[in-house]
Amino acid sequence: MNLLIIGYSSLVARRVLPAALKIQKLKKIIICTKKKIQIESEWTKAKEIVFYDHYEVDLPSQDTFVYISTPNSLHSYFAKYYLNRGFHVIIDKPAVMNSAEAKELSELALKNRSLLAEANVWYRHPLAKAFKEKLDASSKNHNLRIFQFFTNPPLDKDNFRYDTDYGGGILYDRASYTISLSRFLLSEYPDEIDVHINERNEKGLDLSSEIFFRYKDRSILLSSYFSLNAQYLNRLQLLGENISLETERIFTPPDNYYGKILSSSQGKNETIDVPTGDSFQLFLEEVLDSVAGDGYDKYANELYSDSIILDKIINFNK
Repeated sequence: MNLLIIGYSSLVARRVLPAALKIQKLKKIIICTKKKIQIESEWTKAKEIVFYDHYEVDLPSQDTFVYISTPNSLHSYFAKYYLNRGFHVIIDKPAVMNSAEAKELSELALKNRSLLAEANVWYRHPLAKAFKEKLDASSKNHNLRIFQFFTNPPLDKDNFRYDTDYGGGILYDRASYTISLSRFLLSEYPDEIDVHINERNEKGLDLSSEIFFRYKDRSILLSSYFSLNAQYLNRLQLLGENISLETERIFTPPDNYYGKILSSSQGKNETIDVPTGDSFQLFLEEVLDSVAGDGYDKYANELYSDSIILDKIINFNK
């Protein structure tokens, strides 16, 4: 199998390409970018690397899947281009700007028997799995509170996250973490959603926000705080009547990161050490295995269901 990467983003350079180079099942990596890239010797030792200076390439689809890493507002265009040609397609989060785009892409993928997935990779990591296993092993928790923090200092002013035309803003950048956290940890979507925009820039773009999810079980609350204008914080906390859990770096753990979970339950405190893992490698290998089988419709269905919640978050204050 070959990997065709559309857009050489910072994420591709830091996480996607290093992960792909480690995957034995991938034979060739094709990168479409208009940037001048210095090819590292370890790349060509691991794989055949090919570059194109445009994003719409004419290749056979049967042995290649596509990873799209362009600015957010361009995801749907390139996904449609490659799905129409029979490729399997993975898209950086947020995969789409709204549920209408998700519906169109999902129907196209199902019609062409192609895999369509959003790269929500964080919960493939051993740290996320250990956190969920600890919660699942506890007695039922009424009055469960889940606190998610994912903030960072201001980015370079030219970053597309500050450009409305490219789908910028903190909600488009981070809300998928709240949605996937709800789906992964609680196995359900919220019954009620509340969104507060705390800060906007001079162009009206959202820089800081809080999202609240409530469920049919009214005692459960998920609270998320995101900001592009704060100290770096990447933390998940959980508090129930029978358990408390806390961990750091869970949403973007580096591949050499040894995670720890602080746990307290019924008077017993413990620190759980978690081994390293490359969430992008784990995700890409999972997708490759799914392509070889016939059970990959779940990815498109998941993408569409998540987009309905994203719609409600984005449009909450409109």
